[in-house]
Amino acid sequence: MKKFLLTMLLGLLTFPSFAQVFDFTYEGKTLRYYVIDEDSNEVEVEKSSTLLSGDLIIPSLVNYDNCNYIVTHIANKAFYKCSSLTSVKIPNSVETIGESAFMYCDNLTSIEIPNSVKTIGESAFIACSSLVSIDVDHENIHYKSIEGVLYTENATTLIQYPMGNNNTSYTIPNSVVSIGAGAFHACSSLTSVEIPNSVETIGKYAFMYCNNLTSIEIPNSVKTIGESAFKQCNSLASIVIPNSVETIGESAFMYCRGLASVEISNSVETICKKMFYGCKSLASVEIPNSVKTIGESAFSYCHSFISVVIPDNVTIIGTEAFYYCEALRDVTLPANLDELGYNAFGNCSRIKKIKYRGRTLVWTDAIMFADNIYKEATLCVPKGTTSLFQTVAPWKNFVNIIEVEYEYSGIDAVEADACETVEIYNLNGVYVGSDKSNLSTGVYIIRRGDKVEKIAVK
Repeated sequence: MKKFLLTMLLGLLTFPSFAQVFDFTYEGKTLRYYVIDEDSNEVEVEKSSTLLSGDLIIPSLVNYDNCNYIVTHIANKAFYKCSSLTSVKIPNSVETIGESAFMYCDNLTSIEIPNSVKTIGESAFIACSSLVSIDVDHENIHYKSIEGVLYTENATTLIQYPMGNNNTSYTIPNSVVSIGAGAFHACSSLTSVEIPNSVETIGKYAFMYCNNLTSIEIPNSVKTIGESAFKQCNSLASIVIPNSVETIGESAFMYCRGLASVEISNSVETICKKMFYGCKSLASVEIPNSVKTIGESAFSYCHSFISVVIPDNVTIIGTEAFYYCEALRDVTLPANLDELGYNAFGNCSRIKKIKYRGRTLVWTDAIMFADNIYKEATLCVPKGTTSLFQTVAPWKNFVNIIEVEYEYSGIDAVEADACETVEIYNLNGVYVGSDKSNLSTGVYIIRRGDKVEKIAVK
């Protein structure tokens, strides 16, 4: 037993000592520090255990157990939600400012980055509502400040536009290639931002919660639009996605409640998850032929959606893709559909017509449509396929199925107008039928859906 205990003790002695965490008070403010390198005596500032307020000076040197330590790092979220802090002086010993280090410091009005700083983590100064300027020591070789806006030293990346800046417009310099994550997050004073033709990336959350942003033009240089990049830009009325864009992140335009017009280029292959979720003013979107996948909840709660034509290259329509589009009346499904997600058109209770161009049926027992749709809507299927549709769920649940003559050319399908209800009247307004081939000589009025035309039969 003694031998075992001795072995255990010797084993423990071979391990390095546990990292030290300690508190140190300077100028009346107590901060917590974590030893990150015993050999070089370096520490980082940790999340404080005490409430911090007013003006804070971070010392460059701290002492613990009769040993001096150099402050070289500010940890991730070190001052997260320190809403009573009004200013912070960072010493010239700090090399790294961690992710979200000062996030939600609501009363922080200004901050200066010393020349020692080499790395600033993502979202370090995001959501600081009173921050009007981020200044950088002119000797810093990694970062720079242009009129209070934080950039990388060569100004190729715009890192942070201060949320407390009251200007209504901003022009991004031509040197910028990337707009960083959360760069303009919740900058509610901005009504317009001019993006130069040099920008290739709009980072995640870049313009999120810019509630008064009414106008923005995405240049033809942009290749990537990040997750939630324009989420909840409620005043944004229109957007054009240029053909340079290859990737769009999830929820990119989610809750843009004023968005009424969207133009998507033919370079986009995926309408991603929740891309236009909750865009309640959006009446329609022309989905380009390049699109292959419509993601989960992509158009959910687009309350003004009236009709949607899904092009034939689309093979996947995700779960609840068009959920609760309560004004939706006409739906055209693609010829090459392989997968139709659960509740894809759930709670779309006003659908009157569904045009299914595919010759291969998607089978599922899952809920696809509101219950009333199976009784009230007309399902338009390719000629000669009615019996097939009547045996496969959920299509067999439709009471009204009619056949349509579709013409197929390559990947595109052009439908004949047979799916529209045709009503023919004479000039006295008397209904005479729906088949033009049986008409006698004379002039007639034809109503086809919402279209009305006059024809002469000789």
